[in-house]
Amino acid sequence: MWTKRPMSTGFTLSVRARLLEYGRRDKTPKYGLLFSNTEPGNDIGYYVEPLTEDGKLTVLVMEKGVFSWERIPWPFGFDPDDFHTLKVTRKGSTYTFYVDGRQVSQREVPRVDPKGLGRVGLAGFDVLAEFRDFRVQK
Repeated sequence: MWTKRPMSTGFTLSVRARLLEYGRRDKTPKYGLLFSNTEPGNDIGYYVEPLTEDGKLTVLVMEKGVFSWERIPWPFGFDPDDFHTLKVTRKGSTYTFYVDGRQVSQREVPRVDPKGLGRVGLAGFDVLAEFRDFRVQK
């Protein structure tokens, strides 16, 4: 599911989500938020990856077709079978990532479009997930 996001250098993106079922082929199935920081081919993903060792949250950045990622341990008390709120805020080129209201990571992403044009959406890779309260705020 995709939608355009506001024209602005700052925005907040959030969703409540929970895992319903694992897929069958991917070693690291994931679900969460996917959005473009500048144009197609320069994307950011913020995902729950429940089948990685000890479970992880993952920030995945693709710039000019090159991927980099940061895997973050789940916060204390994280239950992968429950609903969780994933949130990302962008101020200029700084992205801050939250789970259930707690900051878990912050990242500078160069070459951010100053007009803030882009798309945002929900993504599930080899999982079935339930998404609620998907919000994009300027």
